[in-house]
Amino acid sequence: MRATETTQEDDPAPYIEMRRSGASPTEVFIKAREDGFRNFECTLLIAGVFELSLDEARQVAHEIHRRNAAFESPAK
Repeated sequence: MRATETTQEDDPAPYIEMRRSGASPTEVFIKAREDGFRNFECTLLIAGVFELSLDEARQVAHEIHRRNAAFESPAK
């Protein structure tokens, strides 16, 4: 996944298994972020794992960002 190197950590197998177990693209994106992937890497990952277009994968990423921003913003 990373442009500069390929390591065992970049293996998409755990995320493919998550999809097979019923996880959504959102759940896989969040797990990949927790595993240390950058946002654009997570976007590419879910595009590949779920056979999404880049636009569809970006929409997932934007929805996660909007949800997190709403959660983190102080209540008025």
